[in-house]
Amino acid sequence: MGKNILAENQDLTRFALETLIRQKGNTDIYKVSDKAGLIQLLKEHEDAVDQFAALRYARSKGLKILANWHSHPASPSRPSQEDLRLANDPTIRYAILSLHDGVHLNSFKIVGGEIVDKEVHL
Repeated sequence: MGKNILAENQDLTRFALETLIRQKGNTDIYKVSDKAGLIQLLKEHEDAVDQFAALRYARSKGLKILANWHSHPASPSRPSQEDLRLANDPTIRYAILSLHDGVHLNSFKIVGGEIVDKEVHL
């Protein structure tokens, strides 16, 4: 049996995201808990793509990615130092959904590791 470490409120974050997906009419939600399971699902469902494949696809079709997002289940909706370090495209917004002290969704424009703009969405 594999070992898994779940951050506080991760189940709540997952529930909130599943609820949002279902509200949009997309009801096929697949869950995996390990890398092997993820690889198997990606093979079975070719439309499930990772971020880099989405970027390659967008570029090949002349499309522009406007934003990407992730969650902070137990911390505020603001970029961590790691988020700032990894934000390498100054043309997109980086959205962060937080369940810390309520539900909060903010998006940020990050240039050179610095926040240059913030929008509050929830």
